Amino acid sequence: MIGQFLVEALVGPRVLMADRTDPARPEEFGLAAEEVEIRRPGGGRLAGLWVEGPSGAPAVLFCPGNSGNLRSHLIYMEMLSRAGLSVLGFDYSGFGRSDGRPRLGRIVKDALAAFDRLREITGARAGGGTGTGTAARLGVFGCSLGANVALEVASRRDEAAAAAAEGLYIQRELVWGIINEGAMGPNRFRWIRDGGGPPVERDRRWVGAESKWRRIVQGPAPSSGPSRLLSGARKGAVDLFVKLAEHYYPFEGKNPVRTARRMEGKPMLLIHGAEDRLLPFEAALQVRKALFGPSRLWIIPGAGHTQEPALAAYDEYVAQLGDFFRRALGGGGLMKIHSEVVGIFKSEPQGTGYRVEVGLRGPAGPYLAAVVAGDELLLLRLWADQKEEGDWAYCGRVVAEARCPAEEVHAIRYHRAERDGASWRPAAGERDTVFGRVGATLRRISTALSDGRPGEARQALEEIAAQELPPSFDLIRRLHRRTLERMEGSRGKEGSA
Repeated sequence: MIGQFLVEALVGPRVLMADRTDPARPEEFGLAAEEVEIRRPGGGRLAGLWVEGPSGAPAVLFCPGNSGNLRSHLIYMEMLSRAGLSVLGFDYSGFGRSDGRPRLGRIVKDALAAFDRLREITGARAGGGTGTGTAARLGVFGCSLGANVALEVASRRDEAAAAAAEGLYIQRELVWGIINEGAMGPNRFRWIRDGGGPPVERDRRWVGAESKWRRIVQGPAPSSGPSRLLSGARKGAVDLFVKLAEHYYPFEGKNPVRTARRMEGKPMLLIHGAEDRLLPFEAALQVRKALFGPSRLWIIPGAGHTQEPALAAYDEYVAQLGDFFRRALGGGGLMKIHSEVVGIFKSEPQGTGYRVEVGLRGPAGPYLAAVVAGDELLLLRLWADQKEEGDWAYCGRVVAEARCPAEEVHAIRYHRAERDGASWRPAAGERDTVFGRVGATLRRISTALSDGRPGEARQALEEIAAQELPPSFDLIRRLHRRTLERMEGSRGKEGSA
């Protein structure tokens, strides 16, 4: 208890970056939202927003990330609403309009209380407003820290019949990566190959790669018996530290792999940006392997951490959420989530690398296949043509080069794509066009802020300051500007001290 108290006091404020202000209004995103109150565990209230979908629409609880508040994440509620779903979003304790103080140990408890409120709302509507109805099967969706929270809720509530998670992380792996490699872990993949192009080295967020802490922990390379013993002792110390850090970390959703094993076969949609330099996509791969039930894995090319996947693939994201939750919560198409795509691959040595041949068995249409090959991830686009087996199809042969032999393939069917021979390209919507225009600049701003380079962030912000942007992009611009002002203000105080 003392250990958790100390971690909560020292680490909690650095992890939970709560904001009490309203950076955006639901009306800006076309949401007819109703404010609701949620009974907070231990007393007090949590603030929520309820957006009702069409009659009979499945209902989903949305769990925000660790920064800002619910109104900083309105793009996700907008997507769920546009997907034809009802959605309840909420603020954790100490965030937005909720009572209390931000606490890592309270996050999951708050989410469970919000889910119980969703159950009350849907039950009341099923009973014609009398509160006597039976709640329908419900879904849970979260991003970043909220992704881990969504899994926890799904594992603890029977009525939570399906979960979707964007940008989840494994706390133990994250700490191990920082200490041993200077970058948030896990970090298995060094290269990404998008389509038939050359491998590109991943851009990671290096956290003090040459820091004093890392030099102390790792020490010099062992060259003699005594130094090898010392190196072994250091490794043992690191392993012990990582275990203790996990044990005393008070966030109940810190190990989504363990949580996934408690999902009891519930359908899961795992989403991650391929270029997420904050929380690497390897965590999503590990969680999928731990799931017993039907699941989908969508690694989005060209997208970084939370909110960027939604900006980079907005229309496709809406389609994916709608299709997944309607199938999973509607009952009839549940098992097809598991069986609709079967990956087929083989590898043969070729020159200094390997020739990888990939195929899919599933309904006709466009697919994105994520192929694991050693320390490389291949993202391949395939178009499946209808063949002889009813609703099933075989795609044409797709060949790619890889540095290592293929080990596994994860494929997901796209809904908005234009055919290009045996391949395809995303159908460009209005927001996709905007992302193509300002996405790289927003990434520069985010990277500069996370790396502590306010001057570079301000310069990039000025480049897009006068542009008219849709609400979702404008919100990100405003949030970046607010972060920059706080950073510069903090440094100004330090300089005058």
